[in-house]
Amino acid sequence: MIENIEKFKGVFVAFYACYDDDGNVSEGKIKKLANWYVEKGVNGLYLTGSSGEGMMLTKEERMQTVSAVMEAVGGKTTVIAHVGAPSTKESCELAAQAVAAGVDAISSVPNIYYPLPENCIEAYWDAMIDAARIPFFIYNIPSTTGYNISMSLFEKMIKKPYVAGIKTTSPNSSLISRMKRAGGENTLIFNGEDAQLLAGLSMGATGGIGGTYGAMPELYVNIYRAFCEGDMEKALLWQNRADTALMHGRVSWSPGVASMKAILNARGMDCGGVRAPFKYVPADEPVIREAADMIEGWLKEGY
Repeated sequence: MIENIEKFKGVFVAFYACYDDDGNVSEGKIKKLANWYVEKGVNGLYLTGSSGEGMMLTKEERMQTVSAVMEAVGGKTTVIAHVGAPSTKESCELAAQAVAAGVDAISSVPNIYYPLPENCIEAYWDAMIDAARIPFFIYNIPSTTGYNISMSLFEKMIKKPYVAGIKTTSPNSSLISRMKRAGGENTLIFNGEDAQLLAGLSMGATGGIGGTYGAMPELYVNIYRAFCEGDMEKALLWQNRADTALMHGRVSWSPGVASMKAILNARGMDCGGVRAPFKYVPADEPVIREAADMIEGWLKEGY
């Protein structure tokens, strides 16, 4: 049984990697951004995952990011560190460092690149859980890993000590309700499809973790709060606004995270560029500026 499950509910920003002008990880920008998110009312931060360019950072840079965030906002908000890495050894080292830094939980994708059977994936997760011995969240994102967790493995994992739940990034929202039924009422499920946060909450998700949250956290906080208040009309309005900004602000020549970081930069919060082979998107790109202006306009307009 995971203690204090309430701290793992709500809107968790998938924290962006922050770089200086030379492309090195910037602790100053990390701390500034972490505090900005806390001020915006998010419920937590999810570090060094997909939107955090975790697989493009070195092990040392990932540790540096975790330490900087904890120095800035440790104790002020809930922090989950993604510790998945190519090898079990590296994942366990990241898990141990995250615990030493004081994070509230760890999380991981299945192993990457090699298509391994589920007994290998289970052993991979078990090793990092044992290295950390704090709440663990499975991260299911088949679009990047090529693996979609089976219900049989989910049911097996969710019964293990320290396994608190899952972040599932799938357009199939009904998967959330199936996982909730399989795991029981206290199973924590993070919706990972940003454009479907409201749908995920309606299907039983206890919160959401998203990369586009980082560019416009206020919109997703408003979705979650309206849903919790039972105001579906208001929740749908903010979901539609978030989806509009998401679609309008994306450029075709770089991954979505580059566009979202550009929108954040256009809103006045500079977190730097992206790491190659991602392509940098400037904040003055017309669609980026327009998306940023949309967001600011909606926040002034309110409901």
